[in-house]
Amino acid sequence: MITTWRIVKLKYKGPDAFTGKGAAIRPGRWHSVGTCIVYTSENLPLAAREIKDLNPLPSTDWVFCSLDIPGDIVKEVDASNLPPEWNRPDWRLYMPVATQQIGDDFIQNGSAAVLRVPSAWSTSKTTLEHNYHLNPSHPDVAKITFHPFFPLHSSVLDEIADSPNESQKLKLLIKTLTAEKTR
Repeated sequence: MITTWRIVKLKYKGPDAFTGKGAAIRPGRWHSVGTCIVYTSENLPLAAREIKDLNPLPSTDWVFCSLDIPGDIVKEVDASNLPPEWNRPDWRLYMPVATQQIGDDFIQNGSAAVLRVPSAWSTSKTTLEHNYHLNPSHPDVAKITFHPFFPLHSSVLDEIADSPNESQKLKLLIKTLTAEKTR
């Protein structure tokens, strides 16, 4: 079982967070306009870095959840087969057609429910972190366990995304969950 994480604005909490309709409105690194796809990350700090890239303006209305994905419904993209510019930080100006085509083909072909892709926001130069993209129309999405959402204040989101080590990130996550239980 693979655990992934998703962060969304509070107003998208619930089933709408997994339709992919929000992604279809504008292009992303792994999809073009009109493609319904759901982005999740292999750990919460990576999800926070991805969200900060897409939403540079602060918001106090964030929520996060985890998903448990069976390994047999995941297809993997091999980073060594990607063009050298796939992870450019200025991707919005450049629009990486090669990676968008991979994501679009994944959705259109329906070859799997989940696509594992390398993240451009990996903090290590030697070990890539990964995102897991869901095809919301694939029947095997029903095999995924979606856990409840929890609030995540923007200041904690920033701390988690910017923390230098995993133990600090876990302490910040525990701090967030503990604060919510005491309310």
